[in-house]
Order: sequence, then C-alpha cells, then structure tokens
Amino acid sequence: MLTQKNLDAIIELSHDLLERIHERVSGEFEIEATIYNIVTFKLFGFSLNTFKSICYLLPHTVYEQATVLYRTLWETSVNLEWISRNPNQNALRFVQFTGVEQRRLVQKRIKAAERSGDQAVVISLAKHLAEFERELETQLAPFRFEDQRGRRRWRDRFSGHSLEAVVREVGGEWLEEYDRDYALACIYTHGAPGAVLFPLFDFPGHKLDKARSIDRSAIVGAMAIEIMARIYRRYLLDILESEDEEYLQNLSSRVREAGTL
Repeated sequence: MLTQKNLDAIIELSHDLLERIHERVSGEFEIEATIYNIVTFKLFGFSLNTFKSICYLLPHTVYEQATVLYRTLWETSVNLEWISRNPNQNALRFVQFTGVEQRRLVQKRIKAAERSGDQAVVISLAKHLAEFERELETQLAPFRFEDQRGRRRWRDRFSGHSLEAVVREVGGEWLEEYDRDYALACIYTHGAPGAVLFPLFDFPGHKLDKARSIDRSAIVGAMAIEIMARIYRRYLLDILESEDEEYLQNLSSRVREAGTL
C-alpha cells in the first residue's frame, strides 16, 4: 500500500508537469486557424484545467472525486487521439456534433413541457426545433440514421456508435485502460454502490480507511500524470510542431520511482 511519502512525491511530480507545460506552451505562437488546430487547442485547455483540478484534490486524499475527474481527463485524451488520426474530417465531426447536442437539449425541454401539461410551450419549442433542424440540415445529416424499424435515430457520439468502438479503433494503451481504469472510474462517476459503500471499515480512528485514501490518491495522481503527459505530447507534436520527449521519458521514470519510495 502506498504511503503519504509516495503521495507527496506524486503531488510534487504533478506540479512539475504543470510548470513544464506552462514553460513550453505559454506565450504567443503563430498557429494556422484550421478546424483541427482549434479543436485540439480547446481540448488541450479543457484537459489542462481537468488535470489542475485533480492536483488540487490530491493533498486532501479525496480520491473518489479525483477519480471522477480522471475519467473526464481520460475520455478527453481518447477523443483527442481519435480526432488526430484523421484530423480534418474528425475535427469537423467534433464541431458539427454541437448541433446534435443542442437539438437533444431542446427535445428534453419539450418532454418536460409535455409532462407538466404546458401545451403552449410544447408547440413553441416544437416549432423552434423544426426550424433549427432545417437551418442545420447539412451539419446534422452525418449523425442521423434509420433503425431496423425505419424510425429516425440520432448518433449518441460524434465519433461513432460507442466509446468502446472508438477505443478499439484507437487501440494501444487505451484498450487496457478502458477495461480497467475507465470501468472503475465510471463507478465513482455514477455514485454506484461499489463507490459509495466501499470501503467500510470498523477500526478505531478509521486508520485503515485513511491509509487506503492516501494509497488510492497516489494511484489516481500517477494515472492522471500519465494521461496529461500523453495529451501534452500530442499537443506539442501537432500544434507547436515540437517535442519534449526527454522530459516526458524522465517524468515517466520518476513516477514509477515515486511508487517505490
């Protein structure tokens, strides 16, 4: 079981990575305003804020909530990797899917109005939705399909039928992480029984509970560093046309060492 000493080392390394990223990506850069570059830039910023949030939680050993954020960070990394495999087409799909998400929200508002019996709101929103679909027909078309019964359906994701299908397409380390880390993180994200009720200890002062919280926080921190490093590498290669491989390799070794202190 990892101790406070291990956790402190992981926290120090997470801050080291944040400082390194700040040093390398801060400032003004001339970047071509392609859809892929814009999407990658936004995904990187989103990932960085998520990683920072995990770093804020680690000293408090609230590993459950840090694990929820890890799930967000990991899935963002998969999205970025999938988009990078076919930059122009996949980045466009990422942008276009915002129309599907907006349509979905309006549809839910219609259902809420139907439940409350507010027919005037139902009619108004239905008209708005029909107009929205007409105006964004080209943008929405790639995500619309008919099921076996001929009913109109909408894709749940911008990248395919399911996250699992995307992970299998991307392959590599994401495959094992999907079946192991992501599956566990989902339990915490959804407040499932296994997350809420485990662990239950009956020890004076909850000593074992505290020790496990430190252990799990160190593990989540190490996992988050690995994913953020992966995202940082992709951003450097594709946006800044640069690399920081020596630092990243050294960071990976230091993370492993931190787990053996």
